[in-house]
Amino acid sequence: MMPIPTVPPTPPPAAPSRPPEEWKLAPRINPRLFAVLTIVLIVLTWSANRHKLRDLPILLFEGVTETIGLRQGSEIGPAIRRILAGFFPPIVSSRTDISSISNFDRNRLPLGTYLKDEPIREYSAVDREWKIIETRTFLIDPIGSLKEDLLLMLETIEIAIWGTLLSLFLAMPLAWFAARNLTPNRYTYAVARFLCSATRALPAQISSLIYAAIFGFGVIPGIVALGVATTGFLGKFLADEMENADRGPQEALRCQGASRIKVFRYAILPQVLPNYLAYLQYTMERNVQSASAIGVMGGGGIGMKIAGRFSMFDYGHAIASMMVLFLTMLALERLTQYVRGKLIS
Repeated sequence: MMPIPTVPPTPPPAAPSRPPEEWKLAPRINPRLFAVLTIVLIVLTWSANRHKLRDLPILLFEGVTETIGLRQGSEIGPAIRRILAGFFPPIVSSRTDISSISNFDRNRLPLGTYLKDEPIREYSAVDREWKIIETRTFLIDPIGSLKEDLLLMLETIEIAIWGTLLSLFLAMPLAWFAARNLTPNRYTYAVARFLCSATRALPAQISSLIYAAIFGFGVIPGIVALGVATTGFLGKFLADEMENADRGPQEALRCQGASRIKVFRYAILPQVLPNYLAYLQYTMERNVQSASAIGVMGGGGIGMKIAGRFSMFDYGHAIASMMVLFLTMLALERLTQYVRGKLIS
């Protein structure tokens, strides 16, 4: 009979070099941390003085108190009152000069619209007063601007969806090579991490100007700008989740000869899927906001209309469009939370 191998006993833990009563906890604030905080405070103080940020609280306080009637003579008070007066009430109607409508038929008006004669005024520098120079007929649609906002908001969501899909298509392979436990070698890891940093270095609002010069103004440059800019963020997040996954199941599959794809499918993906869905939800919501900002730069969507209304000081239509954007963001957040909960469960 073969002798049964004996397992050597586990050695006892090493005794501490010092007794517990002599242990000392590291101080929360050491000289190095104090020096770093001092340098940061000096830099922030220099920056605040350079940009005159010390005047900001005073301007805000004076502006608010003048707006509510507690004082007079504020520097920003008149601007606040002018903007607030223009914001309310929000304007959801639209009017169109019938002379600019081709083949217009007074007897066949669109549903819900009506005609209205409005005087056209012009300021006379000689008489120093406004004078009526003519009267024009306008086609009034009580909710025409709101319908336009909803269509532009749909276009903004479409830009965000396509931008998110493009970023996911680019980020998944990039994250694969940017994860230490899946990348073939350190060179592919370094290149993938560099691409993640490079694609998110330039904001989508700026890169959209480059793509607009290539593709022209419209939806396509907005989609490409969002997709490329979001690839860096999404690729980094997905790669970090792959690296943080529990190594036990991965080693077990590798010992059985499983490929990297099978290790990812059966050992990594079940762990990281909830976080992946959370990242996609955040990316989608962020892209809707970014798509609105890209519209200001000519990337299409509701942002282009908001920028145009502000440039014409048409605050009533601008605040109505902003309210549509705000309510859409709330509804979208609720919808994505519901979908994510269903997928996880």
